[in-house]
Amino acid sequence: MEALIIPTFNCQLKCRHCFLPEALRKKSVLMEDSEYEFILKKVQEMQDVVNDYGMLFIISGGEPLTVGVKQMGFYLESIRKHFGKVPVNVNTNLLFYNQEFGRLFVEYDVEVEASYDPVGVRFVNHEMEREWERKFKNALDDGVKIRVAITLTRKVLTFDLFRFAEKLGTRHYNMSHFCPLGRGWKNRKEFYVTKKELAFYIMGVLHFQDLFEGLDIHPWKDFPENYHSGGAVDCWGECYNCFAFTPGGDVYFSGFCYSRHPLGNLYRDSLHEILFSEKRVSFIRWKLTRPECIQCEHHFFCRGGCFSLSKVVEDKTTCPGLKPLLDFLSMGRIPEELEGEFYRFIKNSTWMGKYL
Repeated sequence: MEALIIPTFNCQLKCRHCFLPEALRKKSVLMEDSEYEFILKKVQEMQDVVNDYGMLFIISGGEPLTVGVKQMGFYLESIRKHFGKVPVNVNTNLLFYNQEFGRLFVEYDVEVEASYDPVGVRFVNHEMEREWERKFKNALDDGVKIRVAITLTRKVLTFDLFRFAEKLGTRHYNMSHFCPLGRGWKNRKEFYVTKKELAFYIMGVLHFQDLFEGLDIHPWKDFPENYHSGGAVDCWGECYNCFAFTPGGDVYFSGFCYSRHPLGNLYRDSLHEILFSEKRVSFIRWKLTRPECIQCEHHFFCRGGCFSLSKVVEDKTTCPGLKPLLDFLSMGRIPEELEGEFYRFIKNSTWMGKYL
């Protein structure tokens, strides 16, 4: 089970591709300590019902570092008190990072995902870009486990990832696909990547990874091994067991991908009403029972694909997953019918073409 806790919606940036619903972004409340403890107790109860393997906490926002070091310490200590040493991620734009946060993240073995999006797609000036890079290098020097988080928008298709990796001194990335939600939906034509382009991008990373020794791109790096071992990957497999918790007790699907409306409220609804709500049941049905997906040879891995990908209206293909990528994983090579198209895509791309 994955619990994404959003203690605040405050953020100093206004990214044009932000997936948070606009109504939530306007809320400036900070989650009370008593409410945070209450949510953790409810997460324990939900975990018993869901009976999902493992537990992952993600502290996000908004910008979570706006709460300050003392408050962040309370969040991390509370998770450890209730759940022991479970994995905890903090998603941040890093611009409020300092050495005190670094000591805290090292003490609690937190993995930080530092979003480069606001900088990398030039929403901000070059001075802020230099500041971001300085903060990132400081975090590395402080011993923090940190990844560069990049959203696979259209901008990334022309982004020189490998030159950037050399400059920054890290090979660790987290790449998530663009979610056409919130502001992202409003500005989707500026950012969307078709499913085939996204599949080709990831196929290129996997196909040519020997060129870039040590490059660690989560979760795509583990796709081949997980595919052949029969395990589902990341949010693709069991995203119906990923939940987001917000101030006031509202519970959403993690990522808000299926509905901008909550599944329920922890103060108003029972866990049974939330976990077996019409929204969640219909989402599971969408994921697991569509005939065209059940009959697909990749269904054991893809589990119905990604709902938010299926919402990109500019890409009219019927498959809600990334079938070219899954065919590549199945065969261990580029499918012949895609080979010419794939190599043209790679050759013409800024991000990799110059290296081949």
